[in-house]
Amino acid sequence: MNTAEKLGTVGSASAVVLALLAFGSGLGPIAALPLLVGGLAIGWRIVPGFWRTVLAGIAGGAVAGLVVLGPGLRLAMRVVAILDPETAPEFTWSGTILIVLFVGGISGALLGLMSALMKRLITPGVVATVVTVVFMGLLLAGEDLRTELMELGAGPWVNLPMFTAVVASFAFAMLNLIGRFERTPDHVPSETLAQVPA
Repeated sequence: MNTAEKLGTVGSASAVVLALLAFGSGLGPIAALPLLVGGLAIGWRIVPGFWRTVLAGIAGGAVAGLVVLGPGLRLAMRVVAILDPETAPEFTWSGTILIVLFVGGISGALLGLMSALMKRLITPGVVATVVTVVFMGLLLAGEDLRTELMELGAGPWVNLPMFTAVVASFAFAMLNLIGRFERTPDHVPSETLAQVPA
């Protein structure tokens, strides 16, 4: 990867990160969408194999989000509610579907896109750490969520490690899936292709 490709990847990934932060901080899609579109445009023009990376990232993030992140967060919320002495645990299907589909699926897809681009520059372990820090930062940025994490259940000493473990598990599962989705026939070694009869 030459300097221009590295800069394109950095610019594209940075734009996606800023879009996530803008959306999560309450600025909404009006601020996030231009950043996301701009990041995709930069990568499309500069980075080879960009769309394969994008699709693998979105697919890996969405699947891991639906299977790990959404259900894991919902389970952690149930634990917080059960451990809190002042609230009666209440389960709703609408809340569960919202968390699994929106937080798990959509957030997972966006985090997958960011991670697939970052993975071209840094190691998967560092990417997983960045994803975990960014997601936990978004959770703590909202006043209501921050209050719940700090005051409900058994308190921050239990809540924060529990939620961090869920997000970290999602990050590693997502990166594994992205790696699998990125593998295509053009990655088959040339000596293997030479053995295939014409």
